[in-house]
Amino acid sequence: MAGVIDIRGAVVPAINLRFRLGHSQRPFALEDRLLVIERAGTKLALIVDEVTEVLEVTRRELEQATEVLTPFISAVIRRDAGAILLVLDVDAVIPTDAMIKTPLGRS
Repeated sequence: MAGVIDIRGAVVPAINLRFRLGHSQRPFALEDRLLVIERAGTKLALIVDEVTEVLEVTRRELEQATEVLTPFISAVIRRDAGAILLVLDVDAVIPTDAMIKTPLGRS
């Protein structure tokens, strides 16, 4: 857990997604974004480098990802212009038993 933030009066754990995905670490920047999700009844703020778009997709648009991509990708979405979007498998990135147990600054 990298820390906590206040979202509408609720204290929410903030998790560094770079660390969880095994990427190189860097100091947090004002350009970083928080992606707020709910997992196992708990809100979490994922610290990400950037968010370019928020989409609403149907289950019909999701295609099962092959394990060759990465264990952290659960599905792919094919868009009209040939773009392929990867869907993060939050369960693989943040196992329920490890959600809050990670030492400060380590997730």
